[in-house]
Amino acid sequence: MKSGNKIWSTVVDYFLMLGAIIGVGFASGKEIYVFFFQFGQSSFLGLLSFGLLYVVLFFIIQYFSNKIQTNNYDEFNKKIFGKFCSTTKIFLLINFLITASGMFAGADYLFKKFFNVGYMIPSLILGILTFIILLGGIEKIKLVANLIIPIMLLVIVINSFLNITPQNVNFQVVKNSGLMSIYYGVLFGVNNFVTALPVVFETKLKTKGNVFVTLTICVVILLNLFVLSSNNFSTDMPMFELSAVGGKWFYYIYFSILILALFSTLEICV
Repeated sequence: MKSGNKIWSTVVDYFLMLGAIIGVGFASGKEIYVFFFQFGQSSFLGLLSFGLLYVVLFFIIQYFSNKIQTNNYDEFNKKIFGKFCSTTKIFLLINFLITASGMFAGADYLFKKFFNVGYMIPSLILGILTFIILLGGIEKIKLVANLIIPIMLLVIVINSFLNITPQNVNFQVVKNSGLMSIYYGVLFGVNNFVTALPVVFETKLKTKGNVFVTLTICVVILLNLFVLSSNNFSTDMPMFELSAVGGKWFYYIYFSILILALFSTLEICV
């Protein structure tokens, strides 16, 4: 029975970590397009740098957490940064505020576009729902993540396979060097890891679990790269626009996934 509980706890933490890293920018395809697509075949170098960065960062966090014997982010911050710990807290707060603001703006944009709902109303509803879930603490957030993230991943993967054809997998266009693709891969990784950092301490994932989180994200990025490789998008949500290939119902399902991604990211930020 204890073994079963341990496995379930690991699964819960796994999806919580994915939820902290995969947000609406990821689900819409915009982040993948900006940070990876523009480098053609060199995009794979960016993806590799992203994956290696995450493995290293997870290892560093776990190593120092064990060394100073803490599983609490606040204690970790104080012991590592000392008198500068307040500065790092302010940095994180600003990052979370920017991310949360983006989630509210995204909700307003999507509902305005599809249902002609006035601005502020969707973000207000989203804010109220977020507050209600937060009253339940981290366990409620974990529950929400375990409901949302598996569905979100499944729909993103299905959308990728629906759009992958021999004609559109074309990495011949190279606009920038391999070194720049590595830089952008690292930049993408750092940007997402900052948001996920406090969540790392709320999970009990070991090194293998975190490596599996990294591999999952890399596979989804790779699938999206195959889809976006020969397309030049002006839209802010390329993967969402491409979901129309799956038909009207799948298009609206993907819309729902974007809303869930907004909600998931907002929960973790707040």
